[in-house]
Order: sequence, then C-alpha cells, then structure tokens
Amino acid sequence: MSLRNLSIFWLFVVFWDAAWMIVARNVYIAPEYLRSTVDVYSVIVYMLGSICLFLCSLLVSVKLKSCTLRKSLIFNWRLLVIISGAFNIYLFVMLADNYRYVDGSFTGGVLLIYYLSMLFNIMVVSSFFMIQASSKVHIGYLLFFLICFTLRIDGLSMALMVFLCYYALLNRRSKNARYYLLVLIPFFGLYGLAEKGDVVVLLQNIFSWVSFRFAIPAETTFHYISGSHFIKNFEGVVAVLENGFNCRFAFIFEKLSSCNGVKSIGNSNYYTLYSMLKGGSSPGYVGAVFILNILIIPLLVAYAWIMGVIFRYIQYRLNFLELLCLFFLFKPLHSNLSDSYSILSGNLGLLVLMGFISLFVKYRY
Repeated sequence: MSLRNLSIFWLFVVFWDAAWMIVARNVYIAPEYLRSTVDVYSVIVYMLGSICLFLCSLLVSVKLKSCTLRKSLIFNWRLLVIISGAFNIYLFVMLADNYRYVDGSFTGGVLLIYYLSMLFNIMVVSSFFMIQASSKVHIGYLLFFLICFTLRIDGLSMALMVFLCYYALLNRRSKNARYYLLVLIPFFGLYGLAEKGDVVVLLQNIFSWVSFRFAIPAETTFHYISGSHFIKNFEGVVAVLENGFNCRFAFIFEKLSSCNGVKSIGNSNYYTLYSMLKGGSSPGYVGAVFILNILIIPLLVAYAWIMGVIFRYIQYRLNFLELLCLFFLFKPLHSNLSDSYSILSGNLGLLVLMGFISLFVKYRY
C-alpha cells in the first residue's frame, strides 16, 4: 500500500503544474505576455524531464525509506497540536497582511517562528496518518488544530490546503464529516480570495485566475527552456544564488530593509513574468530541476528520502483527497527546494529539520 500511496503522491508533485498549464492554455488569460513560448521541442524536453524525475523520485523514496537510525526521540501528538496552535495564533496576531511578499519581512525571530510553525503543522498532519491516530484522537484536539491552522490562510492555495486538512483529519475521525464539510467550501474559497484582493473582481474571472496561478511554475519552466527566462545559463543561476545569500546576510546581520537585484530563483521567475522585483513565484519541483541542473540532485535525494520515510509508516490506503492534502502540505517545501541554496533561507532549515525528524523521531498519541 505504501508504494501505491507514494506513486500517486509523486504524480501530484511532478505533474500538477503541467496539468494546470494545459487547462490555463484553454481559458482566456490577459495579458498575453504572461504566456511562455511552447513548441514541440519544449514539450518533448519538459515531458521527458518530468517522466525521468517522477521515476527517479519514486525509486529513491522506495529504496531509501528504511535508511533511519534508532528513533530515540518520542514526540507526543497532543503536545505537537498545542505547540502548532500557539505558533499559528502568534503569526495571525503579530504579522501584517501579505507579509510573505514584503522584502525584509522574514528576518531574525520572524523567520524562525514562521518556519517552525510550518514544521509543526507538517508534523501534526503527517504524524496523524503515520500513527493511525484517527481512532484515538479526541475531537477537541483536532478542532483546536484546524481552527488555529485556518488563521494561517493568506491566499487561495493556502485556503485549499487548510480545507483538505479539515477533510483528511475529520473524515478519518468520522465518516459522516465529509457531508458537513461541503458547507465550508464557499467559506474557504471566499476567505482565500479576500486575502488576494477584491473578491467580486476575482470571482468574475475565478477559473482563469486559479488556472494561471497553479500553472505559473510550468509557465516559467517553459520560459527557461525557450530562452526567455531571466536566468539564461548556469552562470546566471550562480549569480542569483550569490546575490540571494548576500542579501539574506545583510537582512539578518546588518539590519538592511531592502536589497537590490534578483535574490532567488522565485524572484527571477516573478521578474520573468512581470519585469518587476516586487516578489517571488515558486519554480516548482520540475522547474527547479531544469534551472538548477545538477545542483538540485542533493536536495532531490534528501526530499525523496524524507517522503519515503513518512510513507513507510502509512501502511493503509489513502484516498485521493487525503493524498492531495499531503501534497499541498509539503508543497511549500518541494516547490521552493531551489531556495535552499540561499544557505540562510528558512527552506533549508526546514529541510534539515525534516531530515533530523525522519532519522530520530517517532510519534505517539
């Protein structure tokens, strides 16, 4: 059953972006310059790379899933829920709207708390499946975690992740929960849209807007393959990573509030699409492979091994939505693997901590 769950999970990770790009190409998107140039050569290169990446990720996660040490650290699930809830409440109260898109907002203690919050959220949900806690968990703990997790919504993608967590956790606790959750779909959708701007305007173009948002990693990858990306070659990658390291160092230790130039692969993606350095756009799992080339190999192996260890303990059949929940839960990690080479990035810290937990930690309720 672990192989079946792993296979579907990796299908989501590798082909999610391309699937939405196909959808986005068949709806109206303006302006047209956001679209990359797609020819037969680009499609062949992208699909061959994606298929090879899927097979390699699945193979590594299967072969290395038993590579752990003696798990001497025991984490109590209920305590994880309380810690996770505390972090989520703190971030909701203390941080301003759209804080993830403001230069210099992720420094020092804020950076640490944000990624620790992400880590504990991942641990709570993934360990729920790993220890088969559905028959043991008190409904109060689940509701406390889910309500606190709802406070983290800052866009439609995050709203979808939280809704899937509601479904996956409550459905395992009570089979009738799925029917009650249907009434929450409009709430999560409107909440996520409200965090992105005018709800009425976004609703008028909801399908094209959502399609393009999910297709951006694939679009920027095709920009790179066709040569219209900000980064043209390996030397360009090194220059961006070097500038990103210098900027993060300046933010953290020299207390600078701004920094010039492209600071990450995600930042280069945003510049490629909009010709602005305002924010970033995740390159995705496949995009990171094309852009970083051989530099991505250690990160891919580490991430595939972590996922193999997690799915090793889920020896029962997960349904489609539960696997989609785990995909979205880990999406911030695998979509931003390329940012780990910024060294001082929270993404690298998250990857290292997940590796440590996979080696030494086991859970109990």
